[in-house]
Formats: sequence, C-alpha cells, structure tokens
Amino acid sequence: MRNSLLAVFVLFLCGTSTTALAIPSFTRKYHTSCTTCHTAFPKLTPFGEAFRRNNYRWPGDDAEATKYNTLPLGAEANKEVFPNAVWPDSIPEWVPLSMGVIGSAFVAPVSNSGAAAQNAGKPFFSMDNLAAEVHLWAGGTFDNEISYFTEVTLTQGGVSIEHAMLMFNDLLSGALGAHTLNLLVGQNTPNVTSFGIHSSYIVDPWITPVAVAQLFGGNGTFTPGTNELITLELNGVVAGRIDYNFGFSNGTNDTSPFTFHPPNNLYGHVGFKIGGLRLDGEGGGQASSKPWEETALTVDGWVYDSLSYYNNEVGTLWQDQAFTIGGNVRAQWQSLELDVGVFDQHHDHPDSSNADAWALTTFGELSYVVFPWLIPAFRMEYTNVRAPSNPNFIGTGGDGTTSASLLRMLPAVNFLIRPNIRVVLLADIESANSAPPGGWGGAGGFAAPVPGSSVMEFETLQANLLYAF
Repeated sequence: MRNSLLAVFVLFLCGTSTTALAIPSFTRKYHTSCTTCHTAFPKLTPFGEAFRRNNYRWPGDDAEATKYNTLPLGAEANKEVFPNAVWPDSIPEWVPLSMGVIGSAFVAPVSNSGAAAQNAGKPFFSMDNLAAEVHLWAGGTFDNEISYFTEVTLTQGGVSIEHAMLMFNDLLSGALGAHTLNLLVGQNTPNVTSFGIHSSYIVDPWITPVAVAQLFGGNGTFTPGTNELITLELNGVVAGRIDYNFGFSNGTNDTSPFTFHPPNNLYGHVGFKIGGLRLDGEGGGQASSKPWEETALTVDGWVYDSLSYYNNEVGTLWQDQAFTIGGNVRAQWQSLELDVGVFDQHHDHPDSSNADAWALTTFGELSYVVFPWLIPAFRMEYTNVRAPSNPNFIGTGGDGTTSASLLRMLPAVNFLIRPNIRVVLLADIESANSAPPGGWGGAGGFAAPVPGSSVMEFETLQANLLYAF
C-alpha cells in the first residue's frame, strides 16, 4: 500500500512541483525584496520577467544596481594591455548560494476515483513528502557581459543537475544595440515563450507537459519546452517589444544506445508585447506600488522539432521523431491575468506499431491578485490524443475509432505567508472520454476510463509548501 501511495504522489507532484529561476541570492545582491521580481514565487512580475530575459541582470547598468562588495580578479589596467594579460573580473565577497524546499500533502477523498484506484479504490491521505525536493541555487554576473545560473536538486531518489548555464550578453551591441543578441550555453529548459517556465500560479511547468510516448505505454519523458537539456541558444529583445529564442539541444535519451548525443532538438520562438513594461525592462509602464500590475497583451508563436529514445510498451528500444507547433497569449488588466495556450504534437513512433500519433493540448489560466498575499486562480487543461492507424488504440465509442480526450479543472488559492514562504491549496477534477493505451499519466491525469467510456471524477485535494532562503 505504501508503494501505491508513493506512486500516486509522484504522478501528482510531477504536475505541480515548482522550482525557481529567480532566487534569494539576487535579493541579497540588489538589496531588494523578493516581491520586486515575484508575486507568489516563482511566478514572476513583469519586472521579474524582464530581469530573466536580461539573463539575470538588472535593466540598465547591472554594476550600478549591485549593492554587495566585490573582490577584484586582476587589475583594471589589464584591459589596456590585453591580449598580453587576462581580462580582469570580480567576484562577490560572499558565495551567492540559495536554498529552497518543495513539499506536498494530499488526499484522494473519493472511492473508486482514478487516484484512489492506486489504493485499491479506497480514499487515503498522505503527508510523507512534505520535503520532497531540496534545491541549491547559485546565480549572478561575472560582469555586465557574462551571467551564470546553476540549480542542483536533491530528492530521495538522488541528485540531478537541472540548470548549469553561462550567458554571454549583448553580443555585437555596438552594431545591434543592447539586449538584441545574447548566447546561452549549458543545461537549460529551452525557451519557447516570452515567459519563464514557472509562470503558473497552479502547476509547474506553465506549458502543460504531455509525454506522448507515456500515453502509448512507453517510458519516454519528452515534453516540448519543459525538459532540461544541454542547450546552445541565441536570444534577445528587439526594440523593447519583440523577443525571440532560437536554439538546439541534445535529444531526450532515457535509454539511448549512443555514448555521443548529437544536437537532435531544434526550436524557435518569437513574441511581441503591446502595453505595459517593455520586455527588456528599460521603459516605464509598471506601477511601483503594485509590481504585479500592468495592462498589456503578449502574443507568442513557437515550433519544436525533437528526437528522443525510450523503451516502448513491449520493452524494445525505440526512436521517436516529433514536431510541435504552438502559441500562447497573455492578457493582463491590472491585477487580473488570463493566459491561454495551444500546441499540437506529431510523433512518428510513439509505440511499437510504427503508426503516427497526434496530441492537441490547450490550456487556460485565470488569476486575480486580491491582496499581495492572496491570489486565487483557476486553470483548465485539455488534451486530445488521436492515432487513426494505430491497432493498439481503441478510443471513443469502442468501435475502432481512435481518439481520446482528457479535461483537467484545477481551482487553487495561493497564500504568501511571507515573501519567501508560499502555500498553495489545489483541487484536481477530471473528465475523460476514453484513454490512450498507457493511460492519462503522461498528461498529468488520474482518470482511468475503459476504452469507449467516459468518466468525470474528483481526484485529489493537495496542499503544496514552498520556501526559499
């Protein structure tokens, strides 16, 4: 029974756990509050998003905004005799480390729901994972031209490197201008929107993670725009209102036969913003007394071509080529925010049948900052899987048609107990029309209807706890 409870928890945590990309180290560096860059962390304010797009540099002159003392690494006079001396630099007097903890407790209150099925159909409560993840972060700048960010995650299952990247800023700035061309190198989540990956008040990541290989019974974990991969990326902001990212990375290799992984993933994104704070943070438009507020519209479009390796539903090593096209819109009117997104994945080998499959996913999230510490939100996620020539997939109707759909409804309330302590109360209500061969776990769902049937279930109530220092 204990293993069953843990399995349910892990499935749910994968859809709701959160990590941060703006950290307490930056609060110490600039002597500013967490709420300068965050609402309910790690959700970013418009200024926080601009800080992230600037590769963790303060808009304007980062060196002038820095408040801590630094130790020189070489004399400034070395610049005058370069290349006969190493270009000088500096480091902070203190080590720019931060730590965060993520945990969760939840209840599956309804008998015979998809979540309770993990416990022989009986309701249950679990609080065994109130400290499920510990994150160690380091971030800052070597100078105005080079930034860095690292994140190491510790769980009961081991240690992983989620981020470890260098960012070279304002390349060719003399010809192109500031913010126009940057280079990112290292382990990172490919950027496919104008916003950070953790831009939801309810789930993590913001773009709904849908692992099509898992939906068809395999162990592939690829989800477009959410995996941490070795990445080489060009990005920037043009004229303050247009941003872009273009990059390539290694494929997602769960069980790859190769010791050398070529850059198998290509992705690109373009977005533009009307109103509010400029994307580079250099202009006005944000109320300083309410840093989360602005009136603006941001529109994004993106594509992602990927290659991944995994074990399919019969345990055979498989290669899956996928192409995804998507877009999203964020409309904000002061404290009210609406996010809407859609993307469609085409996979050529999701299982052993050699048949193509498609997964269309849409999501929408509405939130309102009632008080700086109280933020209710409501999110809906819809995924439709179709594989018309796949003999393993009997979808709606049970008559050989090959389509299945899942709708998740996620109401939540965020409480900011302190600027760096957050509690989220969250419910999961699901409606499923049939199911793919591997069930709905690859789309974050618990519902488990038999082929050709439909269910609507109250799955779980969850309390998430996050704190950082």
